[in-house]
Amino acid sequence: MSERVKTAIVTGGNSGIGESIVRALAARGMNVVVAGRRQEENLRVVRYIESECGVKGLAVEADVSNTSHRKILRRP
Repeated sequence: MSERVKTAIVTGGNSGIGESIVRALAARGMNVVVAGRRQEENLRVVRYIESECGVKGLAVEADVSNTSHRKILRRP
């Protein structure tokens, strides 16, 4: 049986404490969705975790204070 890879969603993951959390999760082998208002910064963090940690990342431009943006981040 193959081990299941988990995925985390980190809001505000493109700077500060959020970015530190993204890096820590990726270093432990988790794939990470980096959600934040600044897409260029989201992409920068995703490039880092993919190249340095060998995990998958997804950058999502989202403002969690906006209801329609929160719906994007929810599981179907």
